[in-house]
Amino acid sequence: MSTSNESLAFWNKLLSAAELIEEQASDTALDECKAQLDTIAEAFGELCDPVEHFEPYVTMRLIRAINNRLTAQN
Repeated sequence: MSTSNESLAFWNKLLSAAELIEEQASDTALDECKAQLDTIAEAFGELCDPVEHFEPYVTMRLIRAINNRLTAQN
């Protein structure tokens, strides 16, 4: 992430996604979870540099791993 504004946007998006996923009914939760993870990966995937911003990089790796597993199970 190159600026503090991008970093703040990233963490706010993660928090918002977590809240939206938690609020979903059980029958739509998986689709909503995948949609939120896709959005985060698409919007912030290129901004995470593992050398300069390790925590967001690790978070993005986790998001991709979870989303890949959810996609494989469908």
